[in-house]
Amino acid sequence: MDPYLDRQEGIPDHVRQEAEWRLKELNAAYSQFQPVLNTAPPAAQAPAAQTPPTQPEPEQAEPEPEQTGYEDELDEYEDDEYADDEYEDDEYEDDEPGDAVLNPDDEPLSMLPQSPRAFDTDALWARASFEPVMIRLGGYTGLTLATPSIHDDDERVVFLSDDQGIHLARSVEGLISLAHEIGPWRELAPMITPEHVVVLPENMFDLSEAIENYANDSDGWDPWLLTAAYNLCYELALHLEIDEVEEAMAPGSALYELYVVVSRLAAGSVSRWSARQSIARFDLADVFDAWCDINDILSDHMRWHP
Repeated sequence: MDPYLDRQEGIPDHVRQEAEWRLKELNAAYSQFQPVLNTAPPAAQAPAAQTPPTQPEPEQAEPEPEQTGYEDELDEYEDDEYADDEYEDDEYEDDEPGDAVLNPDDEPLSMLPQSPRAFDTDALWARASFEPVMIRLGGYTGLTLATPSIHDDDERVVFLSDDQGIHLARSVEGLISLAHEIGPWRELAPMITPEHVVVLPENMFDLSEAIENYANDSDGWDPWLLTAAYNLCYELALHLEIDEVEEAMAPGSALYELYVVVSRLAAGSVSRWSARQSIARFDLADVFDAWCDINDILSDHMRWHP
């Protein structure tokens, strides 16, 4: 029996129903604008054969006009009522981490210690065919292991997981301990030392910051942050077989079309003015709600360890 079939049973019915309703409302609202968007999805494919979103072909940047006239703001989110503590898992509210935790004060990923990787470290991860990955979600920052396919359009990602969900450690030592116990790489775990656990910048994903980004006016969005968060969440949904999240992010959905616009902005193939005009066709309040729902659903599948 496939161990992933029972993963969604832990999500309360009202949470799943509300998420499905919000995601359907977003796609219904988006469909009104779909004929005028110039970011058409790729050719339709059967759901089982879908591949992760790909970067669109570069386009010539459009000139920036002297005055944009674009001053819309998401006033209802100015008070930052979606603070990190609202996303914390009740299971860990009373959990007091030890001195070795990565993120005792819920600091952003950019403030975590970083160091260059040595040659032998690169060789180890290349031989193992997986990479350490750092994820900030729901107020916690943790380490997990994954095959280096999050940025690869041709392969699905395999995470450090079992039928309980994705496992993340809040310390380097905890990650090494998990590698001995979980996943298909246990025979290589004895070779991993704390000095080897150095995460590349492209493998750091701040989902909490991405949610806060969507609460801002689109002029304040960080396109690199948002595209990275999209890629990771899509791969997590595919790996965990969460149908409602897969459907909400699949090619042709509103979130996917918005991802295409933002990824073009990140690649520098369109100007911010041009991207702004495309983003204006989306109901950003619905987009924010949809990402909050995705955040909550994925949080229910994360298993945190010391």
